[in-house]
Amino acid sequence: MWNAVIVDFITCVFPDNNKGHKIMMASRFVEVTSYFNRDYYKLSFLTDEDSWFLLKLKVFRKKCCPPELAEIGRNIAKKCNGLPLAVVVIAGALLGRTTRREWQLVDENMGEYLINRDVPDSCFRLIKMSYDLLSYYQQACFLYCASFPQGFDIPGWKLIHLSIAEGFIPIQNHLTLEEQAEECLNELTKKNLLMVMEESLDGQIKTCREFCKKEAIEEDIFWAIKNAPDEESLVTKDSGTYRRLCIDSSTLSNFLKELRKEPPMQNVKSFLCFSSNPIDNQTPDMIKSLHKGFPLIKVLDVEPLRSLFSKDFYQL
Repeated sequence: MWNAVIVDFITCVFPDNNKGHKIMMASRFVEVTSYFNRDYYKLSFLTDEDSWFLLKLKVFRKKCCPPELAEIGRNIAKKCNGLPLAVVVIAGALLGRTTRREWQLVDENMGEYLINRDVPDSCFRLIKMSYDLLSYYQQACFLYCASFPQGFDIPGWKLIHLSIAEGFIPIQNHLTLEEQAEECLNELTKKNLLMVMEESLDGQIKTCREFCKKEAIEEDIFWAIKNAPDEESLVTKDSGTYRRLCIDSSTLSNFLKELRKEPPMQNVKSFLCFSSNPIDNQTPDMIKSLHKGFPLIKVLDVEPLRSLFSKDFYQL
């Protein structure tokens, strides 16, 4: 069920006559289930072993899994992150595939199988329905998650601060911007658009993993700068037309070198690079490249260069 109004309709149709009949209802939204019954059961994620058992059951039915497919099959099941729907969708992609190479191709392209508009039973339809029910600023915060690298555990505090800096969070008199941003983040998890991977001791969201990137990328809200062949430039004419740029840390050094030789990118307001490891051979020229290349920058998050933003270089 997607709406509490349907709950009212159902309770009116079925009489309360103490006959002991029960209605089982399922919903992706916490507010809908709690409206129907506050003592609801919250399904937990499958373990890796349970995911593998379900995958084998859907692919092979009562037959045994061939030994040569067991290792890669377990790896595929693990990548489903305990989501039964993901396991079922991937099992459908594996049906009829009998070689290790075919299973390896599915393993390498799981995102395409899980979020595929052309497959009626894919995850895309359900996630899109949840996404369409979000408010405008909640949609903006959700799509912004796509700027993080795939598989990156997004710290809750970082997503809150970046959402505020980008202007996604509306001002309300009774809440601070931080409180409003945290409420938005909690709403995304309640609607199962973000997966909570870890919680702090007080129950607040500490890290989360965004598992639907397809819709965000198609909205063209950012440009991902990736490694290019040796003969091609990282700084293309398209780079400067986007409002937000994100880049992998392995590409950052070469990109900044090229950036100093190019005209300023007036349209770029946000530049993001997420990595837990600092890059080698950091120099003050990298900061100069950022200043020259992005004169109108509003949001800057470059973790691999954090040591350059010390007092020694800040005056540059």
